[in-house]
Amino acid sequence: TAHPQHFHAHPMTKARARAAADDGDGSSSPVDHVLACLGAVHPAPRELTCNPTGVDGRPACKLFLRGKSCSPDCHNAHDSPELRPKCWPFERYGVCPRDVVREKDHSATPCWFPHVPSPELLGIEKPHLALQCELGFADRVAGRCRELLGPDSVVQAGRFNLARAADCVLFVSCDTTTEGKSSHNGDASVGVANTMRRLSTDPHLLSSLKRAYCVGVDGVDPRSNFGGAGYVTVVGASKENLLAEVRAAIPKLLRDVHKRSKKQMLVKARCFPKWCADATYAALERDGDVNLEIFQPTAHSPTHYIDVVCVKNRAHITVWPTSFVEESIEFEEVSRDEEKSCKTETETPQENLPSTLRPYPALPKPGSCTLEYLLTQHCERVKEARADKNPMCRAYFKLEEAADRAGIPITKDWHCVDVGAAPGGWTQWISDRLLMLEAGNSALDGEHKGTVWAIDPGLITLDPFPKNVVHIKMMAEAAIAGNAIPIENVSMLVCDANASPAVVTQILLSVKPALKPGAYLVTTFKNFCKGYSEWRSQMKAARAEFAENGFREEWFGHLFANCAQEFTFVAKFEGN
Repeated sequence: TAHPQHFHAHPMTKARARAAADDGDGSSSPVDHVLACLGAVHPAPRELTCNPTGVDGRPACKLFLRGKSCSPDCHNAHDSPELRPKCWPFERYGVCPRDVVREKDHSATPCWFPHVPSPELLGIEKPHLALQCELGFADRVAGRCRELLGPDSVVQAGRFNLARAADCVLFVSCDTTTEGKSSHNGDASVGVANTMRRLSTDPHLLSSLKRAYCVGVDGVDPRSNFGGAGYVTVVGASKENLLAEVRAAIPKLLRDVHKRSKKQMLVKARCFPKWCADATYAALERDGDVNLEIFQPTAHSPTHYIDVVCVKNRAHITVWPTSFVEESIEFEEVSRDEEKSCKTETETPQENLPSTLRPYPALPKPGSCTLEYLLTQHCERVKEARADKNPMCRAYFKLEEAADRAGIPITKDWHCVDVGAAPGGWTQWISDRLLMLEAGNSALDGEHKGTVWAIDPGLITLDPFPKNVVHIKMMAEAAIAGNAIPIENVSMLVCDANASPAVVTQILLSVKPALKPGAYLVTTFKNFCKGYSEWRSQMKAARAEFAENGFREEWFGHLFANCAQEFTFVAKFEGN
């Protein structure tokens, strides 16, 4: 039975989230209580909204709930707000439908029930960052953060509204250091900057994020030569009350930071959700004559950012300096020209390589990278590099990510088979990797040692057609029977066919005679079944059947490049 607070709440919406925590074994996965607020939205019980009762069991007076006067001889309950039951949807999802209505119509009736703010996160739950992404990616972002930062790194979540397709934020913390010590000790090596650096090791994760907000200033040196930093959290009994608290807290926080820096601050604001932006901008501009010498808003070349993240009637307000240098031993300030020079040296363009072969931008070394670049620029550079790759189809990124996550050690002399290759996305990725691994860029037009056999009766639309690809226009079973590919000489077998897991398994096992011991298998399990339960059962059976046929599972999960109901399976062939 689910915890009462999260009753009826799946980790995500049906198509997205069942696959989120699902391990593919056909059993029910426990509800992730951190992500439960991002689940499928259910209406509040009718008795709560239509027939509310007081603490003594009497029907509640609806006129009194609306803030209107009733007759003196009214016998219904007139409970004060603190005695009423908590707002049902607000407790589960952090958003009240009445607040959503009042965003468009300020005269609409406010919610009858209290909205209790979320508790302050302290100790090991104190977050470093708030990551904004789409709801459909939240489960995968949370899972990857737990892999990179620790199993308890995702401490809270919040959604923008109650819509199925909307944005959300995940609060994350680097819960342990490499030495296993607590991360909340003021050490720069385990603070905000280091947390973002760890996440930046995965370009596929960065590509799924919309923005990374600073939540707290752990590891950020507050000394004056960096411009100062500060963090405060405020709560409100309602959205209107919370916004009033935000407007009051921002000037005070900026003045406190200014006491340490003694310099005028040019402040750029970043807000989640959008409804808190007006209050933030108003706070930056209020009492202009008084605050002009201390701070003023700007859209370009700021000295400080102010990040305001509001979740469940609690606002996290952080002021952080753009010039702070991550993990700088000497705490020397890096100018924008020096930072640009550092990025140029780190990411020398390789114009002679095809666009798909160009690497993702690497982070500058610690000690030469500002917090502004880590939090606001590097993610955008990764997205631009991903877009510039411009492969023939989106499937290209599935195999790229699967190879990274499973650590497939592809070499230039590998012989590979792509079953169901058309239109050629996975074939293109393997061909690119083989070309890149050949000795030097001069080998791009020379002799090719590795080979890709693309098996599909359909058309492979690669243009120009790679020299290391052989298109076999037949079914996989016929290719093996006709000796179209060599026996026991294939180092990697891949398949991204649009078929059920059961069908894909039988096709791939028919190609098993071509594999040599140590060969890798990569395939996707798609929901081309009669229903979700059958798809999940077929995945469980497929994994077991591969194990019985000499394949050791290396990785299985939901990639960022996967569709909602699609898993990727990676295994290593150990022989019969």
